Order: sequence, then structure tokens, then C-alpha cells
Amino acid sequence: MWINKFRVKSILNDNMDQLKEDLEWLYRSVDYVAHEYASQECSECRYVDKENRKGKVFKCKYCGYMEGVDINDAKNIRKYLWMMSYVK
Repeated sequence: MWINKFRVKSILNDNMDQLKEDLEWLYRSVDYVAHEYASQECSECRYVDKENRKGKVFKCKYCGYMEGVDINDAKNIRKYLWMMSYVK
């Protein structure tokens, strides 16, 4: 089955917009994190390199830290939000 990639992207964007609206309605205030290098940054030593991420495995080229990419991303975003809470 052939799927138009532009149509799929449109559907995903529409769903993301609806999710944002629902979260804002439910929680009244939502902080959005735009941490561009979360998937490339080591959550242990903060070293950033696009070669750190290979598929579903994250392995830091600097310190050797190894973790699943989703866990590493979540740790980076949590640290970023924690730092932002002190800036406000």
C-alpha cells in the first residue's frame, strides 16, 4: 500500500495540535520543551555528538555511557526542566 508521506505528516501535525489544546485545557498551563539535541546529548557527561545515537541504543563517544535512547532523552529533558525551574 502506497502512503503519501505529506498526508501522514499533516495528520500527525493535526493530532499534535489537538494534543496541545487538550493538555492546555486540562492543566491550564503547559511548558513546552524545545531541546534540540536531547537525543544526541549524554545525560551523564553532557557531551553532544550526532554519532552518540545509533538506532535505539545511545552510547556516548566521550565517556562510554550506554542507555536506551528514550531513557537518555527523558533524563536530558528532566534535567533541562529542572534547570528552567530555577530561572523563573
